[in-house]
Amino acid sequence: MGKLFTLVGILCAFTWANAGVKSQPQDQLDIVFCLDMSASANNLIAQVKEDFWKVILDIRQSRPEAEIRFGISGYGRRNFGKKENYTRNFLTLTDDYDQFFKTLQSIDQETKHAETVDIDNALYSVMNANKWGKKSDRIIYLMGNGPIKMQRYNREQLKRAVEKNKFQLKPVYYYNNEDRPYLDSWYKFSSLMDIDCTVLAKNLYKKMVLDETSFKLPEMNMQYNQTFVPYGENGTASYQAMLSNDSVSAHHNYYNFESRILFKASRISGVTFKKWDLVEMYMQNELDLVELDKQLLPQKFHSFTKEELVVVLEEMANHRIEIRETIKDMIRVRVERILEEGNLPEAFDERIHGGVAEMVNVTLFGENKIITMLD
Repeated sequence: MGKLFTLVGILCAFTWANAGVKSQPQDQLDIVFCLDMSASANNLIAQVKEDFWKVILDIRQSRPEAEIRFGISGYGRRNFGKKENYTRNFLTLTDDYDQFFKTLQSIDQETKHAETVDIDNALYSVMNANKWGKKSDRIIYLMGNGPIKMQRYNREQLKRAVEKNKFQLKPVYYYNNEDRPYLDSWYKFSSLMDIDCTVLAKNLYKKMVLDETSFKLPEMNMQYNQTFVPYGENGTASYQAMLSNDSVSAHHNYYNFESRILFKASRISGVTFKKWDLVEMYMQNELDLVELDKQLLPQKFHSFTKEELVVVLEEMANHRIEIRETIKDMIRVRVERILEEGNLPEAFDERIHGGVAEMVNVTLFGENKIITMLD
């Protein structure tokens, strides 16, 4: 069957392969997950949830200047409706990563009622429902383990549509257990489409390597959350969503939480936060004090003059920078300790999972990219 890969490895291999190419000013990357949500792939959505923040970190590391958006759709559940060909677009392309993660959490991980779906219908739904960037790299990850049945005419028509609209279709077979009755149909589909099919292994976790950093990180995150000033009609709701995503990530497992906090401490989080956080707007020189509406600020700031508000924002911005560096240093030391103690993964699909502890397999990327995402 060949080598099994983890979700992070599959999704990041494409962008790491182009990591040496300098990003263009208008570099755009649009990625949509088209997931099999039938009963046989029940654990697939859980794996996407657990690995999401790590995927964000790795992709942003390889394309640091790119505008990266994500969307998600599913197929194969009876409640999606026959009229919609048993497919559903949960969220079209967005760069609001907190909203994307929140949407992920709202999707039921398991179902007992499945329907066989023509793959072309699911893919056409993805292609038509999203507003793809005119100059973006357009990537669709088709993930599942059910049968792929299509008439040859339909497959050739789909191939023309993919090529005409410059989509990069990447089939990923989800290897959930020892049984693989439909893998051949995925290989056949990929061959006729002139693309490669990758096999995704169900996450295999080694023992969690916890230390004092593991217990200090939640406290640092609490301090970090106190440096936000929600602004706008949706500011408070966005702030609450951020806190909720912290809690959900911690509930998954420690490494998911570590990845989440590292995302928040990195520059890339500014894409999401500057939409509603006054401190991030200030840090990125995108705060217009002339147009500022104090009624859209938290109550405690209503009596502040604009000059007083700037002083507070400056203090909070400096404190945020200090906390970011502390978090990154804590995780850097933790990873270096793991390396020194020899707690390396025996194989890529048995890695120490999540956060910076993704000890990138040397045979996949050609070198050990461990600390780079901390910069």
